[in-house]
Amino acid sequence: MPAFRHPTMSGTKLRYAAITCLAIALLGQGFADAVAATVAETTRRAGSSPDAKSTWEALGPLGGEVMGLSLAADDPATVYLLPGNDMMTRIHRSEQGGDDWAVVGVIDSNGEAITGDPSNASVLYVGGGLYVHKSVDAGVTWSEARLNYFRHTSLHDIVVHPDNADIVYGVGSLVDGHFKMAVFKSSDGGAHWSSEIVPPELDLGELRAVCLHPHVPETVYVAGTYKMAGENYPAFARSENGGSTWDMLTTGLIGNKAYDIAIDPLAPDKLFCLTDDGIFTSDDGGLTWMLRQEETGYCIAVDPNDPQTVYVGGYEVVYRSADGGASWIGHTSGVRGHEIHDLVIDPDQPTRLLAASQHGVLRSESSGSAWSPSNSGFFARQAYLLAIAPSAPDTIMAAIANGGLHKSLDGGDTWLTLPEYDDCGDPTELVIDPVNPDLIYLYSGG
Repeated sequence: MPAFRHPTMSGTKLRYAAITCLAIALLGQGFADAVAATVAETTRRAGSSPDAKSTWEALGPLGGEVMGLSLAADDPATVYLLPGNDMMTRIHRSEQGGDDWAVVGVIDSNGEAITGDPSNASVLYVGGGLYVHKSVDAGVTWSEARLNYFRHTSLHDIVVHPDNADIVYGVGSLVDGHFKMAVFKSSDGGAHWSSEIVPPELDLGELRAVCLHPHVPETVYVAGTYKMAGENYPAFARSENGGSTWDMLTTGLIGNKAYDIAIDPLAPDKLFCLTDDGIFTSDDGGLTWMLRQEETGYCIAVDPNDPQTVYVGGYEVVYRSADGGASWIGHTSGVRGHEIHDLVIDPDQPTRLLAASQHGVLRSESSGSAWSPSNSGFFARQAYLLAIAPSAPDTIMAAIANGGLHKSLDGGDTWLTLPEYDDCGDPTELVIDPVNPDLIYLYSGG
């Protein structure tokens, strides 16, 4: 893909150099002087805290990896955010539909899935590896329960029974010599959990998604991947007795894995499934499947008010269908560089969507046709390299883990993402020229 300039960066002479050890030798003393000047200016700025460095203010860049989003049951303007890559997971909350995030509570392990109780907006669940965490005070404090005390587990999705809040389902894997597709169930509001392998005759694999029949919640659907004769296949299974027994239903599904599933809330025989080979629909409760589009994604959301409108989030694209999945249109405006992990739709304003990606939260006010960042107050990026221009101290460059290169011209108040450097890998050195603040050096190598 050709490099391009950010529209606000016209005329800037930023230059990328993949500097090897030989290049360092050729640059010689000038490069060493640049390093020394940058370190000196960074040290000077770091020591300028108004209260002698006893407190610090986050400057950015805003954003960071987001694993999932959850809307409050009684107020969709209240949104909970589950960040990724953080062993001390800071649960964030927005009370303005995705604006002005603030940390509301902390969990002492990482998580992969977050969901709320549809009958009680104060109850939240977060699942990840060995534990499920529960809050009964809207995310402020958390308790934990282990999924299985004898085997290693992972959990990728979680859902609460709409009519009986004591019943909670989670899906993932259970390690018993091999990874096995597992459904976890609690009948006491998350305090204790049982596990069921799905199904016994095809038990090597992992489950990624779970959903419930909206009118008969004892009917449970799960999806993931299983291995048979050394080959991987997409898994889709149904239980009609609350998870006690399971039927594998994969007629028509192709690919190596299933990423997500969803159900039409008004016509629950209509199901959607995403595999690595495409978007599929079923009109008979999962008995048979039809490929609708080969381009695929990782998460799917059905408009609760108009189930003919369906969204799929993928890599650098959000697909939208207005005819129940029969046809799709891809939208890319504002999602370049983003891999969409989760999508939620505001039921009160269905043209508004929020998306979780590895770089933060995106918001659309136009039914997914255009997207913009919505990360105010959310600081979760891992800035592992920092450089301050000696000749222009308000010019700051930051290299973000898996997030490219960012530049601030106002001392960190605002930041520009520099997409032309997305393919530079993870540099190990970042230096700004001591005289020309628009000239930078990146070093990638051992």
